[in-house]
Amino acid sequence: MEITDFISYIEGIYFVIVKNYSIDAEGKQMHSLLVNITTYSYFGIFVALALGILGLPIPDETLMAYAGFLAFQGKFNFLYAIMVAFIGT
Repeated sequence: MEITDFISYIEGIYFVIVKNYSIDAEGKQMHSLLVNITTYSYFGIFVALALGILGLPIPDETLMAYAGFLAFQGKFNFLYAIMVAFIGT
Protein backbone atom coordinates (compact mmCIF):
# COMPACT_ATOMS: atom_id res chain seq x y z
CA MET A 1 0.00 0.00 0.00
CA GLU A 2 1.44 3.33 -1.05
CA ILE A 3 1.22 6.43 1.07
CA THR A 4 -1.26 8.09 -1.33
CA ASP A 5 -3.58 5.10 -1.04
CA PHE A 6 -3.31 5.24 2.74
CA ILE A 7 -4.12 8.97 2.78
CA SER A 8 -7.13 8.41 0.54
CA TYR A 9 -8.28 5.65 2.86
CA ILE A 10 -8.00 7.92 5.93
CA GLU A 11 -9.86 10.72 4.11
CA GLY A 12 -12.65 8.28 3.26
CA ILE A 13 -12.99 7.25 6.89
CA TYR A 14 -13.06 10.91 7.90
CA PHE A 15 -15.90 11.70 5.51
CA VAL A 16 -17.94 8.67 6.59
CA ILE A 17 -17.55 9.24 10.33
CA VAL A 18 -17.21 13.00 10.75
CA LYS A 19 -19.08 14.43 7.77
CA ASN A 20 -21.77 11.68 7.78
CA TYR A 21 -21.47 11.19 4.03
CA SER A 22 -21.35 7.88 2.25
CA ILE A 23 -18.41 7.58 -0.10
CA ASP A 24 -20.05 6.30 -3.24
CA ALA A 25 -20.28 7.04 -6.94
CA GLU A 26 -23.40 9.09 -6.27
CA GLY A 27 -21.72 11.28 -3.63
CA LYS A 28 -24.21 13.46 -1.78
CA GLN A 29 -27.13 11.81 -3.56
CA MET A 30 -26.43 8.66 -1.53
CA HIS A 31 -26.62 10.71 1.65
CA SER A 32 -29.99 12.19 0.65
CA LEU A 33 -31.24 8.72 -0.31
CA LEU A 34 -30.44 7.42 3.17
CA VAL A 35 -32.21 10.40 4.73
CA ASN A 36 -35.28 9.63 2.60
CA ILE A 37 -35.23 6.02 3.78
CA THR A 38 -35.21 7.26 7.35
CA THR A 39 -38.15 9.55 6.55
CA TYR A 40 -40.30 7.13 4.54
CA SER A 41 -39.22 3.97 6.41
CA TYR A 42 -40.40 0.72 4.83
CA PHE A 43 -41.87 2.37 1.74
CA GLY A 44 -38.53 4.08 1.15
CA ILE A 45 -36.70 0.75 1.28
CA PHE A 46 -39.18 -0.80 -1.14
CA VAL A 47 -38.99 2.06 -3.65
CA ALA A 48 -35.19 2.33 -3.52
CA LEU A 49 -34.71 -1.40 -4.04
CA ALA A 50 -37.32 -1.52 -6.80
CA LEU A 51 -35.61 1.37 -8.62
CA GLY A 52 -32.29 -0.43 -8.24
CA ILE A 53 -33.77 -3.50 -9.90
CA LEU A 54 -35.08 -1.34 -12.75
CA GLY A 55 -31.56 -0.17 -13.51
CA LEU A 56 -30.82 2.95 -11.47
CA PRO A 57 -27.38 2.89 -9.85
CA ILE A 58 -28.60 2.42 -6.29
CA PRO A 59 -26.40 0.10 -4.20
CA ASP A 60 -28.68 -2.47 -2.58
CA GLU A 61 -26.08 -3.56 -0.05
CA THR A 62 -25.68 -0.07 1.34
CA LEU A 63 -29.44 0.31 1.70
CA MET A 64 -29.79 -2.96 3.55
CA ALA A 65 -26.84 -2.18 5.82
CA TYR A 66 -28.48 1.13 6.69
CA ALA A 67 -31.84 -0.59 7.26
CA GLY A 68 -30.07 -3.01 9.61
CA PHE A 69 -28.53 -0.08 11.45
CA LEU A 70 -31.96 1.53 11.84
CA ALA A 71 -33.35 -1.79 13.08
CA PHE A 72 -30.53 -1.93 15.62
CA GLN A 73 -31.47 1.56 16.82
CA GLY A 74 -35.08 0.45 17.21
CA LYS A 75 -36.48 2.68 14.45
CA PHE A 76 -37.36 -0.29 12.20
CA ASN A 77 -38.62 -3.75 12.89
CA PHE A 78 -35.96 -6.08 11.54
CA LEU A 79 -38.37 -8.69 10.19
CA TYR A 80 -40.54 -6.09 8.46
CA ALA A 81 -37.46 -4.54 6.86
CA ILE A 82 -36.36 -7.93 5.53
CA MET A 83 -39.85 -8.71 4.19
CA VAL A 84 -40.11 -5.34 2.45
CA ALA A 85 -36.63 -5.77 0.97
CA PHE A 86 -37.58 -9.22 -0.29
CA ILE A 87 -40.72 -7.85 -1.93
CA GLY A 88 -38.81 -4.88 -3.38
CA THR A 89 -36.29 -7.09 -5.08
